[in-house]
Amino acid sequence: MPGKPITDQQARLYMRLNKKHPRETAAAMSGFSASTAFRLDKDPRLPSEKKAQRGHGGGTGPILSPISGKARWFRFSSARRTCVR
Repeated sequence: MPGKPITDQQARLYMRLNKKHPRETAAAMSGFSASTAFRLDKDPRLPSEKKAQRGHGGGTGPILSPISGKARWFRFSSARRTCVR
């Protein structure tokens, strides 16, 4: 069941507590479930390190205008296209 993502601080606390306590206890003391603890054991990277790099949105670039034949900058979004002058 989805919930709030864990923070780096919770992950560090869990890794420290997991050395002295069982997985379920260390997870409860860190504030998340045993399932999340198991997932963290499989991939011990911090949550901030797991985030993928994002691109630059919908992309911008010069496009030839079909009417005037001149290059204009267009900003693309998924819903609409707008001309930036």
